[in-house]
Amino acid sequence: MVGVSDAVYIDLPDREVFGFLDDPHNHVDIPPSLVAVEGAQPLDNGGKRAEFVYTCRRNG
Repeated sequence: MVGVSDAVYIDLPDREVFGFLDDPHNHVDIPPSLVAVEGAQPLDNGGKRAEFVYTCRRNG
């Protein structure tokens, strides 16, 4: 398995960054293999539930 890591500095207030991440539909802007977020709904505990659709490539 190959491991990759990187760091990015985001020059915005924490509240704005985490507000963006709190909306599951925004997650498609982060990992390249995530292509859709479907059925996002709030949970009673403040979290979210959603279905994530990824694309995968098979080598060979």
